[in-house]
Amino acid sequence: MQFINAEGDYERTRTQKYLKPEHIHKIIETLEAYENRERYSRIVSIDEIKENNWVLNPALYFINVELDTEFGKVVFNKKKYESEAKNLVRIGEIAEVIRGVNLPSRRQIENPDGELFPVIQIRDIENGEIQFEKIEKLPIQTRDIQRVTAQPGDILVSSRGTQQKIAIVPEYDGTILVSNMFIIIRLHSDQEINPSYIKRFLESPVGQYFFEAHQSGSIATVLTPNDIKSIELPLLPIEQQNEMIRQLEDADELIRKAYEERKKKYFDAYQKIGIGAFIRQIAE
Repeated sequence: MQFINAEGDYERTRTQKYLKPEHIHKIIETLEAYENRERYSRIVSIDEIKENNWVLNPALYFINVELDTEFGKVVFNKKKYESEAKNLVRIGEIAEVIRGVNLPSRRQIENPDGELFPVIQIRDIENGEIQFEKIEKLPIQTRDIQRVTAQPGDILVSSRGTQQKIAIVPEYDGTILVSNMFIIIRLHSDQEINPSYIKRFLESPVGQYFFEAHQSGSIATVLTPNDIKSIELPLLPIEQQNEMIRQLEDADELIRKAYEERKKKYFDAYQKIGIGAFIRQIAE
């Protein structure tokens, strides 16, 4: 089977993307040539497709994949990662991976039958934190409440949509369920693996690659528990995990301080030109 990665070949207007004649010609010419071309065309065996669980996302089959990240465009070398990264393990080997509980229909909400539970939904996570005060109670019917109850240390990964949300469940009082908008990663041991290490890995360009490679659906993208289970990450000693987390937290603190200093300078400038008196910041 031939895969062609033409996702970068288009023109765009304000509202849509479209193929120009030269883009169409390039695709046709590549199909007719039926050959491998770096980062554009690859001939793949049926056995390799089987190894990828019959998923036909082209990102799985190109060695070098270009990604748009918060650091700009980067190229991820999948083959080099799989052959040279040390101590790779699949998430399914170190954690139980669970889809959250199904949400009730509108009719069930209007005519509730059963106990009401607070349920974490997509809107309840902001900037990687669960907003407990916003969580809505819903009538939930399930045979295993404990399995879909948010437990401290659980890593919640949004299972659908274009904007990836990841959060770690902190200590809290009571019982709060996780909706099927999320996949729960429940580590077998938090003594050997820091949940923050998993979260930081999934937020990295490598984690982003795995999300993009496994997502299915052209309108609303979806991740499954099996997609999460198959993600491979380097399992470092806990001391190295914690050092990586501290380093990234320090980098985040630099950004936060720079943002505050930038904001201060802007408002100082507004005062100097006489408009500062008419602007009031709202506490976040």
